[in-house]
Amino acid sequence: MSIRPDLHSKDGIQTYAAGMNASVGDKEKILPFVKPGNILEIGCGNGTVLEMISDNVENSRVYGVDLSAQLLGLATQRKYGCPTKLYCCDAQKLHEMEGAPAKFNTIVFCSVLHEIFSGFLSRSIEDNPWQDAFNDTMAFVQHICDEYLEVGGHLIIRDGVKPLDEMVYITFETPEQRETFFRFVDDFSPFKIEFSYCSETDRIKAHSSHLFEFLTKYFYEKNWNIEVTEQFGWADPNSITQALAGDEEPIMRETFSTVYTLDFLKSKWDGDFTMVDEKGNPYMPSSTMIYVAERVL
Repeated sequence: MSIRPDLHSKDGIQTYAAGMNASVGDKEKILPFVKPGNILEIGCGNGTVLEMISDNVENSRVYGVDLSAQLLGLATQRKYGCPTKLYCCDAQKLHEMEGAPAKFNTIVFCSVLHEIFSGFLSRSIEDNPWQDAFNDTMAFVQHICDEYLEVGGHLIIRDGVKPLDEMVYITFETPEQRETFFRFVDDFSPFKIEFSYCSETDRIKAHSSHLFEFLTKYFYEKNWNIEVTEQFGWADPNSITQALAGDEEPIMRETFSTVYTLDFLKSKWDGDFTMVDEKGNPYMPSSTMIYVAERVL
């Protein structure tokens, strides 16, 4: 799913759909946390996660919401294991979903909150735009939980994870990969990518959070114009827990969280780059988080 569904080309749609399908094995990690009953995925795309849930969670009804009619068109072609309804609408208008329940037992955000965050980031005029966008994103998640999640229901987030704060050195295996990095620096819009280059070592030094955006996007040639507008490493489990706690008695309680690196990215990075930290140790950032919370009030 993209913030701007009108920017998708036909080839771009197919590229995203292929990526969603290829990652289904990793997405199965969320299945143990899906509570049966009425299940909602916000940003369901081409239906990969909906189909996976419908085939593995018994006694349930599955609902999917997305802004992209083209991706939903692909979702309609799937065969679901339980009753499934799809809606092309904004997540701010869930109350308009005809035939949907008022409350859900599980609400899933799979690889979509970084896009919502990026939308808020692009509109922020604050001195700390990241914090402003993060606060707005978590306020949106809190609203969804307040209005649509049953007490005892589960919130599941699977998305990009903000990397640890450190400096990293990267050496490119080919001049073409290095040129792709320079192109990315020019085109990436959420914030200014800063780096230094040493001709003697042919290495680039950059902050982990800056380099991470390149590492998770450089291979999206067909969707380059979309990917360079989004920040993928937008949050981590601790920051989400703190945001959901708020200043009053929290209605959400974290029950599980983990961060890890996708095997797909490991294999690509191993073939394209050599990365080390400031001590010279091999560097491999976590790419993905799974976060689960239960509504307690």
